[in-house]
Amino acid sequence: MIDHTKFWRIPNYHALTFLHATYSTYAFPKHLHETYVIEMVLQGMDRFFCDGKTYNAAAGSIVIINPYEVHTGQSVGAQPLIYRSLYPSIALMHDLLGELELTTAKMPLFHRRVLREPGLFHKLLQVHQAFEFGEDQLARDTLLCEAFSGLVRTSAPSGTLISGKNPPPRQSMQRAQAYLHENLAEKITLHQLAQVAEMSSFHLLRTFCDAFGISPHEYLTNLRIERAKRMIAERKSLAQVACETGFCDQSHFSRHFKRLVGMTPGQYAQV
Repeated sequence: MIDHTKFWRIPNYHALTFLHATYSTYAFPKHLHETYVIEMVLQGMDRFFCDGKTYNAAAGSIVIINPYEVHTGQSVGAQPLIYRSLYPSIALMHDLLGELELTTAKMPLFHRRVLREPGLFHKLLQVHQAFEFGEDQLARDTLLCEAFSGLVRTSAPSGTLISGKNPPPRQSMQRAQAYLHENLAEKITLHQLAQVAEMSSFHLLRTFCDAFGISPHEYLTNLRIERAKRMIAERKSLAQVACETGFCDQSHFSRHFKRLVGMTPGQYAQV
């Protein structure tokens, strides 16, 4: 198999960078990053040296490297090494810890190098794919917040403290719910919704799920599909429906419509 890499960067997340890579023979020499490295091993074995030890990360493993830690990396075994990595900056990590209602006075450091947590692995993979395939920003924010919540709970960085905020009143959830109804075709971010509810993004996400049984993004998606069904019944074009219900393109619209309705928009239009 030929070695292959794909990089992309998201500017409004403190230049959060992503990598999807396949390596058969290449071995990285000792090197460092000024960002964190969070790697999901999809196939093969990643053998790397870090903090005086050699680690083996098999398929299904999560690898965590802190900023400025010197490490190596290479594929070992018969199968090529295939993995996805994301590289959050120190600034982004501080922001995420703030949203998780954790504080730290210095650069947070993770001490576990290799994790075997299937649920967290799947959530991090969802984050990676959402940023690759163009999910809207609320979906990205939600997945990123959920994934980093799991990462911190599983391998909490040193020096983090829980802030101990009180639970929000019911009115906060009502304001967030109303905002989604009134702006369902707009590009809504988790930060915007948190400001409406007057709480942190993670606190909002957790409380919204408790109150309504689904995340704000899934709630918004359901609102959009319900609006789309009415518009299709009014014989609006599918392109117009996708645009006016806030979907970034027709493929995303069709995918979510089929998932929630059980048929494609085109099939629904024939009903």
